Amino acid sequence: MSTPAPVSPPPVRREATARALLAGSVIGGLLAAGNVYTGLKTGFIDTGGITAALIAFMVFSGARRLGMSTLGVLENNIAQTTAASAAIMGFVVGLAGPVRCR
Repeated sequence: MSTPAPVSPPPVRREATARALLAGSVIGGLLAAGNVYTGLKTGFIDTGGITAALIAFMVFSGARRLGMSTLGVLENNIAQTTAASAAIMGFVVGLAGPVRCR
């Protein structure tokens, strides 16, 4: 009876890295500023989940040309979640009050 070949360990998949959190925070700050402006002008806001995912992917795909590694799927998910959470903060901390009183 032969022994089975040793199984290699699964590849390490990075998820909550500093660059994913930093990118999500920066994108979320920009989206939050846009949400405050749009919310006060029109009364509508957007959580920006899809926008954040696309911008993070675009930024890190372009950064590959500078020698940086691309953003992985799990890292992009963390960047999107962080950005969407930051983008909605204007609404959470009281933007709805002035909009509803108009």
